This record gives sequence, structure tokens and C-alpha cells, in this order.
Amino acid sequence: MFCARAITHGETPQVVTLGWILEMCSIWRSELPERHVIERGAQSMKQRTERAILNYLARSRDVLQMAIDDPGFAPLVTKIVDRVADALRGGKKVLLVGNGGSAADAQHIAGEFLSRLNYDRAPVAAIALTTDSSVMTAIGNDYGYERLFERQVFALGRPGDVLIALSTSGRSQNVLYALDAGQSVGIVTIGFTGQKRGEKMSKRCDLCLRAPSESTPLIQQIHITVGHVVCELVEERLFPRDGTKAAKTIHPPPKRFVSAPLKNQESTVTYRRPARINKRPNTVKQLRTNEV
Repeated sequence: MFCARAITHGETPQVVTLGWILEMCSIWRSELPERHVIERGAQSMKQRTERAILNYLARSRDVLQMAIDDPGFAPLVTKIVDRVADALRGGKKVLLVGNGGSAADAQHIAGEFLSRLNYDRAPVAAIALTTDSSVMTAIGNDYGYERLFERQVFALGRPGDVLIALSTSGRSQNVLYALDAGQSVGIVTIGFTGQKRGEKMSKRCDLCLRAPSESTPLIQQIHITVGHVVCELVEERLFPRDGTKAAKTIHPPPKRFVSAPLKNQESTVTYRRPARINKRPNTVKQLRTNEV
């Protein structure tokens, strides 16, 4: 390496001595960037990263503000809440479909409905058609990826159910086929898409929400935000905490959800967690006794 450095400086020694090596090290070191130059570059990189973060957060804020300022946005979300609440109150279910990040959002929203969002209450029926790998690979292999959700909607959907279809582009073929299947079955079809390119999707939806953006990540942020809003408002309608009259039937609720209220619960919602049937034995002797 030192010989190579020496050649570049026009110095090719016949004998490599210690003094020559030290001299070459001095020349090489002098050509390296100064420490303050390196630190200044690192600081500049940090500043650029921070600016990029703040820029993205500002864009997110602007998209939310556009949704707030849109006079038709909140009324549309209200209609979605009405349709979902009416279906669940009547013992129907919610089906959700999407691809990629939208599939994750579909599963997220289904989890909020089926489990809980803000407080304990009876579960409601919500199924994300994006989770069963055996079903999806079977349909994809036998009928093609574009039929992935359509066949599940035909099998699981019933008149009066709600289908929430998420597609940032509004052009995902398997989502469009799912909406067609939902309409033919008599399902309420609701679409979540972006600001543009969603004409094909909107034609197939009873209600279609368009996020005010063309950026996929920002569209998805609006979708999951609206999903949380819908879950929260449906939860409050079906299981109110302010003493108002709750939904009469939720297909109907199991007995364990209409017993004593939880401790330290301010609301009038009654809910009791299911008791564990078989407790874990503490000792080997107890285990053997249980087996007998």
C-alpha cells in the first residue's frame, strides 16, 4: 500500500526504510479529510434527516387538515358509521379486503371490531379475508389472484352484511371483483381509496371514501384514521357508556356479556370475562388427580 502511495507521488525507493514509511504515512494522513470536515458532514446529514422527518409530518398534517376542511368528508364517514352500526345491530357481519398495507389495515380494523377499541363490551362479527393462507393460496392457484376475495365473499357474505374494501389506487382487480361479488349477493359495499384513479371502485360502492392525497402512505394514514373513527362511533352506538339505551340485539349476545359489570367501570355497559375452565395444575400430584 505504501509503495502504491509512493508511486502516485513519483517516488519509487529502491530500499524501503523506516524513515521512508513514516514520511509516506505523513503524506497519506495529510490527504485525509480533517476531523472538523467529517463532523460537519455528519451534522449536515443529521439536519437533512430531521428536515425530512418534519416535512413528512407536515404533509401528514396537511392531508388531515384537507379532510377536515372538506365539507363532504365528515357526512360521508357518518353514513359509513350508520351502515356498519345498522348491520351489526341486526346480527350481520363486516367483511374486509385489501392488498399489502391495505390488507394490514383490514386486519387491524377487524381486530378493533371483534375484540374491543376503547372499553370492554360484547364482540361484534368482523372478518378480514386476508388472513387464511390455505384458502388464499388455494384460490390463487385454482382461479387466479384476481379471484382471491371474490370467492370468499360469495362463500361468507350474506344479504345485509357490509364489505369494506381498501385500495389506495382504486384499481386492484381482486378488490374490484370482491365488490362486484358483494353487490350481487346484496351486501352493502364501502370503498376506501385515494383522491384520483378511483372511478372504477366508486362505481361499485354504495359509499366510497377518497383520501385527499395521491401519496400511498398518506392515503393509508387517512384510511386507518377513518377506520378508528368508525370503530369508535359504532362501539359507542351499540354499547353506550352514558346510560342511553344500548342495541337490543347483537345476534343475540351470549349470557356472559349481560351479567355483572366490571369492577371500577363507570359506564352502564355490562360485561364479564369468560372464566377459565381448566386452571393449570400447581403440582404433579394435582395433575395426576385431574388425569384420573
